[in-house]
Amino acid sequence: MGLFAELRRRNVFKVAVFYLVSSWLVLQVADLLFDLLGFPDTWLRLVAVLLALGLPLVLAFSWIFELTPDGLKRETSIDRSQPRDDAIGRRLNVATIVVVLLGMGALLADRMRFDSVSAPPSNVSVGAEDEPDAEADEGTTPIIAVLPFAASGSDDGGFLAGGLHDDLLTRLAKLDSFRVISRTSMMEYANTTKNMREIGAELGAGYVLEGGVQARGERIRVNAQLIDATNDQHLWADTYDRQLTAADLFDIQAELAKAIADELKLTLTAPDQALIKQVPTENIEAYSAYLRGLNIRDTGHNRSTLPDAIDAFEQAVSLDPAFALGWVQLSIERSRYSQITNSDETREAALAARNRAAALDPQLPELQLADAVYLYRAQYEYARSLAALEALRRNTPLNAQQLMLKAFILRRQGRADEAYDTALRAQILDPRSLSIATNLVSMARDIDDCAAAGRHVRAAFALYPEAPDVRVHASGYVMDCEGDGARAGELLRGVERTGQFHLGSAVDAAQMAGDFERLLELSEIDDLPIFTASNFILRANAQLALGRAAAGMASLDEAESVLAAANASSAEGAEDPEVAMGYLHFYALRGDALQTQAWVEIHRRRFRELLKGNMPFEQFNRFVYAENLVAVGLHDAALDELRQMLDLPGGRSFLFIDSHRGFAPLKEHPGYEELRERYGES
Repeated sequence: MGLFAELRRRNVFKVAVFYLVSSWLVLQVADLLFDLLGFPDTWLRLVAVLLALGLPLVLAFSWIFELTPDGLKRETSIDRSQPRDDAIGRRLNVATIVVVLLGMGALLADRMRFDSVSAPPSNVSVGAEDEPDAEADEGTTPIIAVLPFAASGSDDGGFLAGGLHDDLLTRLAKLDSFRVISRTSMMEYANTTKNMREIGAELGAGYVLEGGVQARGERIRVNAQLIDATNDQHLWADTYDRQLTAADLFDIQAELAKAIADELKLTLTAPDQALIKQVPTENIEAYSAYLRGLNIRDTGHNRSTLPDAIDAFEQAVSLDPAFALGWVQLSIERSRYSQITNSDETREAALAARNRAAALDPQLPELQLADAVYLYRAQYEYARSLAALEALRRNTPLNAQQLMLKAFILRRQGRADEAYDTALRAQILDPRSLSIATNLVSMARDIDDCAAAGRHVRAAFALYPEAPDVRVHASGYVMDCEGDGARAGELLRGVERTGQFHLGSAVDAAQMAGDFERLLELSEIDDLPIFTASNFILRANAQLALGRAAAGMASLDEAESVLAAANASSAEGAEDPEVAMGYLHFYALRGDALQTQAWVEIHRRRFRELLKGNMPFEQFNRFVYAENLVAVGLHDAALDELRQMLDLPGGRSFLFIDSHRGFAPLKEHPGYEELRERYGES
């Protein structure tokens, strides 16, 4: 018998086909799972190598052994005089077909996952008023990713490399010739083992700039190379060895920008050339403090790090009082801090820093950014803040942070579609940003696009599967778009709480699901003194719902005592919105309808005076008012609040309301059916 016939008789060919098809299926499934779990591509290559090594072993095994109706036997021990049973061969054929079908299913699942995570909503388009924006011109402007600079052998511990990287990104982003991926997305690529093709594909960048900084004594060496991310080919490289002076550092950045433009056959405009040649300060100590402030700002910008960033910028301007850019950044950080602390002193200091910068350089483009941040965060002047951003955009393209600031302002004004569209453009420049990814979930919900919100949830989980913010925004999506408080609560179990937003989401989920034991747990969380009354009120709510009347009334007495103390200590007394909201909840739990309605109006008036048309907060407040009005039997008033909330962008969905245990008493009211017909899903 010939070799070919013998191979065929022993089913070696069929085993080979089955093994190859099965290996292909394994690789498809591994590719899907490894991508979801964030495993590096080297793991997939390792699986492919192991499968390839297994092929000759499987073929040898199929030559030596045969599966018979009596079990596995060596080929030499089989009696060939007996008729051959072809059932094994037929089973191999069937198994091969099944594996092929499974593989096609895996490919389809991967395609659907890619589409759901990556594709932007089809119903979103750039508004006509924004079409001239440089950042919207995606087809002609090269996108460059600047990897974090390596700090090898520097005396400064590496902060100079980090700050210089940040400042270079800021300078390049101002140029019309380039679009630059933001620093937030770039930081995860520090010390990366990924190749340039992978980095470019993940960030949507055609080019990657990488380099290193070595600062020793009074000398600095910067090396840089530009790489075509589409083919991993080096386009240009150079080394700059200079004195460690501010002027030399700015010269290096200008030369880098020109070298990139020359290599990409781009011509820097006259305004671009003027921008890159600017020397904000000649004091190297002041510039070093400024870079340190940038580094602190961009490696964890929150309540705890803001004072350190402010200190660094204060040091910069004290070393060089003529450092206008330092004064601008100091104003921006003080404005941000004033919003957190609600401090008039910090607001005044922010304005003073802005005015100092304006006196030094009234034409400085960043001055408009300082104005926009101050007006938005310290004064709640949304229209004027937006106008300042528009003035900035006329001078330089807006970067991702500035686009998100614009999106937040638009959202405050109730311009939800424009806010969402602007955030999508920001994500192009900062595709790995956790903040942008999670805010897109909320902004998609604002425009009642649950399909888009779901895509953003999946994309955020793919980027940061363990991040608390992702779970919090996902819980909001589950409540608004699926009406499932129990599942939203499970998403938040074990999540480290980093702010009132996290606590509020957990409370919403527990109340929606009627999980009052969970509410008791949440009431034990004590944050700021002003929220202590809320803890007692939350506890009383849970205890009364669980039938523990005596304990509930005792908690209400505690809440009343705390509210009285807050009323006495606050400069505004009961006019303080936090105090007014506390009394609103307190009287609703007491069952006092007249006082509840009175405190609704007090809170509404004071809130509108202070926050000047903040639409998301207005919508949130209407929901809270309705919740408390229902509790005291004022159903008509509650329905009116809900109707006004649902009429405007943002706020809770009708599905959320319909699934919430607190609104169950409304369902017998004729007006509720009108809400269902108008706002419920068909």
